[in-house]
Amino acid sequence: MITQTFSSNIRRKEMEAVLTCMVNETVGPGDMNKRLISQAKEFFHVEGAVAVRSPGIALKFALDCLAMEKGSKIAISPLAPMWHLSTVIEYGLEPVFVDVDPQSGVISREELQKAAADGLSAVILYAPFGGVSDSFDVVNSGLVAIEDISESCGAFFYKNLNEDGSYEEKIMAGGVCPYTIVGLEDRDSLTAGGGALLLARSRRDSAPLRSRAEEAPLTDILPDINCALGFVQLREFSKNQEVCKKIETVFAESLLSTNHTRLQQVPLQEARNAEKSVYSFPVVINGSMQSLTEFTKKKEIQVATAFENRIIAKMELPECKNARALYLRTALFPLYFRLSEKDIEKISKTLQFLP
Repeated sequence: MITQTFSSNIRRKEMEAVLTCMVNETVGPGDMNKRLISQAKEFFHVEGAVAVRSPGIALKFALDCLAMEKGSKIAISPLAPMWHLSTVIEYGLEPVFVDVDPQSGVISREELQKAAADGLSAVILYAPFGGVSDSFDVVNSGLVAIEDISESCGAFFYKNLNEDGSYEEKIMAGGVCPYTIVGLEDRDSLTAGGGALLLARSRRDSAPLRSRAEEAPLTDILPDINCALGFVQLREFSKNQEVCKKIETVFAESLLSTNHTRLQQVPLQEARNAEKSVYSFPVVINGSMQSLTEFTKKKEIQVATAFENRIIAKMELPECKNARALYLRTALFPLYFRLSEKDIEKISKTLQFLP
């Protein structure tokens, strides 16, 4: 049986929550939407949140709250999902593509500084596959930032980490920028079968978000049937991440015997001050992607081209050489908490003998 790259990660308890909504005839936005918002505020340690029907709507809400003017320049990652680009264009903003760090795949600090010197108004920070962005430095630089942690829920930063391992504060990803998007689509870290959360860090940030949500049409707000699924997913998330971390350790040890490497996922300058979350198992291939997929297919393992549906896959962008290299060379191996012991062993052995 072929081991799929992705899994819905939906268990019986999640489906029971959805069925309860259907039985109670509370399918549209209602009490479960409020419960999901309350839980998200507690989990991410933020002051405000809304649950909407798509990540694109969440981004529009954030841009409205920041009062972004039409024609303003906004930096986006070439490795980001296409909805980043389509939303900012629809909003009337000018996208500026900023190349990424070659090891981690997050927007390069140096390249962002160059773009900022040319009249940049804002940036959407996106860290792929459990990674961590340089959000502290970006916010401290004075640049307006929106963060997308759809694939990096559970990552965090240490504020003022000391040599002895002590620190002033542990901050969850999503607690640094004024507004943060948490996608709830089928391949995000959390899923509600669709939709997104938009988090507001402080009370000052939550006031315009609350006003924006109150004036929004009901069709923008996430229905209870989706919120029920998202609620249970978020409640179980930390436990599921612990399972994934153990699997990741096994896979990482297997990969050491090859000439391939893992995507760093945290910029080297931030590596000591941050800890990533687990999302799939991204491998940077030192060789042919075709040879890799042919090999894994024989082992009955489905491997995906990591950035196949991203901006870089749809546009040339010759100025983004690092993003292009990662697009051509990065593969995603299956890693999710529902993997059986047999699948874990099969993937581990396959990683160990990659061509």
